[in-house]
Amino acid sequence: MGKWIKHTAMIALIACFGGGGVAEAAVQHANTSASVEFPVSNWSQKLAQHAVAVGVQGRAWHILKKVPIDAQVQEVTAHVALIDVFAPASGAWPAGLDLLNLATGKLKNVVRVPAGEDTPAAATAGNWVVYEDGRTGSDSYRMIVGHNVLTGKSYPIFKLPRQTYSAGNVQGLTIHGTRAYWLSNLLTPSGLVSRVYRDNLGTGQFKILAQVNDSRQHRLMLAMTAGPNGLWVSVAATGTVAAHQPGALWYLPWTGDTFTTRVSVWHAPTLLYGATNAAVVFSADYGPRPSSSTNPPPFPVYADEVARHRVLQLTERVAPGRAGTVAGAWLSINAMGDKSLIVNLETMRDVILPFPQAVVGKDWVVLRGPSLIAWARLNAVTASR
Repeated sequence: MGKWIKHTAMIALIACFGGGGVAEAAVQHANTSASVEFPVSNWSQKLAQHAVAVGVQGRAWHILKKVPIDAQVQEVTAHVALIDVFAPASGAWPAGLDLLNLATGKLKNVVRVPAGEDTPAAATAGNWVVYEDGRTGSDSYRMIVGHNVLTGKSYPIFKLPRQTYSAGNVQGLTIHGTRAYWLSNLLTPSGLVSRVYRDNLGTGQFKILAQVNDSRQHRLMLAMTAGPNGLWVSVAATGTVAAHQPGALWYLPWTGDTFTTRVSVWHAPTLLYGATNAAVVFSADYGPRPSSSTNPPPFPVYADEVARHRVLQLTERVAPGRAGTVAGAWLSINAMGDKSLIVNLETMRDVILPFPQAVVGKDWVVLRGPSLIAWARLNAVTASR
């Protein structure tokens, strides 16, 4: 099955949080052994070495042309793709958020922002679109906004409580049912604070689900992603405790209010791709050696099958900062220069696609290419494999 590595359980090594009421109430630590050897399987020595290359010609593919160069596909859910358009002042395509119906090809603008502005994070589900209002600058936010597509009405979900605070861009913004979730790191007078938020859309019921403080608890939450059954959050040790305490992946089921520690890792991932029913997928420095000139980033992509205590190494090192998505059993990786890769994590069926951004949904894959967006059903794309 390949090499073995030490998968150190952080539960026995980390003291309980102190000084933060939300953290104490929101995070539980299960009882596990301090050190366990888990197998790591190497699926592919080189990224997509044996994958089948697929073009976008033929009846399977639908193409939307003359797309602004800065348009990005934020998310694919059910039969809808959410597109973020960063339009220049002279552009014919309005800046904001568009919904592309993948079944009919109809495009609808649902959120308008001034030309040259951006919505750095956005998510959609059902009748809702939730987005980060980036009009105060791309490195900070002042508002999270909920927009009801049916009524056309928008309302502020979250405003930064004090103008003297600054905030990192939202991580892991997602909607499950009629609830929105996101993670952000806030610079406050008492230090850097990580918080996971939840809002019941349209009701005004707002809650902080978890909080850690860099100066008090020596923890920060680096990234968040959603799976079919709940949220995963990457948590890193900071300051003086970082050298002797590993990172962790916390888990929150959709039905709960309390995170639990499910996985420990030598170094907390800064890039979470998503999760399936069986695994959480991330890119990380998985071994005990710190990042250095002899162990430089980028790092491989792994699928941690939590219940089976098995870690599957999917790739060798991928391009730094290049993300991907997980939906159903499918993973997309945008890390191949001018190409992307999709992989079925159950069958290990893999396909190379001709454009650098691929976003998978339950039944669809959507590509972002030069001045176009192309989409097709996953079963049609992979039929030739």
